[in-house]
Order: sequence, then C-alpha cells, then structure tokens
Amino acid sequence: MKKKLTKIILPILMLAAFIGLILWANDVEITELVNRSGQTFEKGVVTEIVKDNLQSDGSRSGQQTVKVEMLTGVRKGEILEMTSSSGYLFGAGCTVGMHVIVMQSVSGDVTVASVYVKDREWVIYIFAALYLLLLCVIGGKQGVKGCLGLIFTFVSVIFLYIPLIYRGYSPFWVAVFVCFITTLITMYLIGGATRKTICAIGGTITGILSAGITAILFSKASGITGYNVSDIESLITLWNVKGIQVGGLLFSGLLISALGATMDVAMSVSSAMYEIAKQMDAASAATAALAEAAGEPDSADMVSVESTDIHNGKNGAGEGISRKELWLAGMRVGRDMMGTDSNTLILAFVGTSTSTLVLDYAYNLPYQQLINSNNIGIAIMQGLSGSFGIVLSVPLTVTLGAILLTKKKKDNKPAGRS
Repeated sequence: MKKKLTKIILPILMLAAFIGLILWANDVEITELVNRSGQTFEKGVVTEIVKDNLQSDGSRSGQQTVKVEMLTGVRKGEILEMTSSSGYLFGAGCTVGMHVIVMQSVSGDVTVASVYVKDREWVIYIFAALYLLLLCVIGGKQGVKGCLGLIFTFVSVIFLYIPLIYRGYSPFWVAVFVCFITTLITMYLIGGATRKTICAIGGTITGILSAGITAILFSKASGITGYNVSDIESLITLWNVKGIQVGGLLFSGLLISALGATMDVAMSVSSAMYEIAKQMDAASAATAALAEAAGEPDSADMVSVESTDIHNGKNGAGEGISRKELWLAGMRVGRDMMGTDSNTLILAFVGTSTSTLVLDYAYNLPYQQLINSNNIGIAIMQGLSGSFGIVLSVPLTVTLGAILLTKKKKDNKPAGRS
C-alpha cells in the first residue's frame, strides 16, 4: 500500500511543480516592439466577390475586392468591404463561403481591413487530432502514453523553453534543462520506472550533450556563431530591448531538434537489450526446469555450471546472458540504428534548406563560395552535430544496459522490471 501511494503521490507532486514552473516562467511582461494599438486579427466569412482578379490562364494578379461578414471582434455581425492581395505570403484567392482571417485597424467609426490569409486553424486541429487518434488506435496503451509524452513536449517547448529564453536565461542551458525533463517524463511514460528506462534516459542525455559540445567545437573552429543566422537583424532588436542572448539560440535549437532522434535510438537500443535479456532468462530457467523434471541431476548440474560460466555469475550478473554478450548484442543493434537515424537527421536538416540549395544551384555559385557560406555551414553543423549525438548515445546506452539489465535480482523477476 505504501509503495502504491508513493507511485501516485510522486507523479502528482512532480506535475504540481511543473505547473508552478510554467506559471512562473510565463509571468513576464512582453515588451511591445511594434505599435499595434487598434490592430487585431479577426475571423470572417466571404459573402460576395465584388471585383475578382482571376486571369484567363487561371492565375491571379493584383487584388480582389470582397465583402466579408465578421465573425469576431468589435465589428462582429457587420459586413465589411475589403481587399485581398494575390501575394504568396499574405492574402488569399477568396471564394464565396471561404473562412478567412481579417487584419483590421479600428479607430472610432473608421475601420481599415484586408484579408490576411485563409483561416486554417481548424485544419491544423483536425489533422493533429487525427494523428493522435491514429497513434492511440494502432499503438494501444503505449500509443496513449506516447500522446501524453508528445503533449508534454509541446507544452515544455512553447510554455517553458521560449519564456525562459525571453527572461534572459542562457538558451543553451535552458535547452539542456528542457531536454532533460522532456526525456525524463517521456521515457517514464513509455517505459515506466524500470532499468530499461534509466538506460534510455542516460543514453539520450549523453547524446544531447554530445551534440551541443560538438556544435560549440564546430563553431569555434569554423567561426560560425549564432549571429550568422539570416534573421539576425530582428534578433538584435530583442537583444537591445530585452537582453535576450540571441547568440545562443542557434545551438539551443540544435539540441531541441536532435532530441527526438536521440530519444528514438536510446529507447530502441535499451528495449532491444531488455527483450534479449528477458528471453535469455526465460530460456535458461526453462532448460533448468526441464532437466530437473526429467530427474537428471547430472544434466542439471551441467546446465548450472554452464550458466555460471556463460552468465558471468561470479561478477553478480543475472541469469540468461552475460554482460559481455549483452553488450555485444546491444552494440550490434545500435550500429544498425546509427546509420538509419543519422541519415534521417541529416535529411531533415537538408529538407529545411531545400529552397536555399535550389537557389544556390540555379545561380551556379562557385564551390568555394558555396562551401564557405554561413547558411550552408550552419546546415552542415546542425546535421553533423546531431549525428554525433546519435552515435555517441549508443555506447553509453549499451553499457548501462549491460550493467543494469543483467543484474541479478533476489525475487528472480526478469531484468528491467521494477
């Protein structure tokens, strides 16, 4: 009963502490960088196309003039006439019945409004809900735990990571802290309070720190800093106004982006080692039981001697497989995962730089200009540093697994269970 109460009370206390931290982090006054008094973004629905900009070839040029019924804001219920540009970043190709976001400025009885973009809020919510539902249906109980871990990660990044950086704390160490608590909670939800989970947590933290250290070394050697990013002018404004350490944002973002892949490798390797140890324990126990049931003491003694030798019993290891054998098995699994996950991480960073790569190719930039450009250097640093983290997380995960998952337990439960 005492143990059950501990399992219930401890998570509640941790959740309360996390909520308190969230509330404290967000209790900050945001300095206004741009005067937006009177300007709001409201929802509306297009009721009429007064003047269209559709061309004969199907393209749009210039602006539409449309009438929109306002669904929110001070002009709710009113029908306003406004423009909608044909830009790629702002505006929308309006049709009657389309839900749009309206940017409006109100001053007394005067309202200036234009269509900002198509209202896509519910599309985002629906697809996110479908993904979580699919994860729960296919993943079952583990899928539900994965959903909870995903929600916790989202809350940690949006409501903890960003506010703490805005408060002026070091982005790098804030990222380390957020990665730690995210890893701790996510792994606990998926694996429970087990030795398998401890192995995965240790491997993940090692990988994240390795990625960060590699990025810092790369930065020192190449001269690339957090001030070489494309939006540095806007970031400098934050530095001047709020004292935000913008130079560390590049490296903290790298840690956050590498977290998912590193967690995947660490938990996969740890789970594989746990299953190997459990199955070998079961096979060893079954062999001994059959020998005893058959009334062959000599044979049973032989099995016992072999078990002592193979399982490294002299060193206190558990039954079923020796630490050395489990370590070698874990490394074989880890080596297979290194290639695929490193490839995944590098391709993810390449994917985010596709527009830049295509433009560089189209302009036929010289190799020396290309390889030494800040954008390419940052993309390479991100991909390689994350991959370093993945590779270096494997040995520690395997080593922890070899030590913890083969440790003999008095109650003879399979290794890895609490």
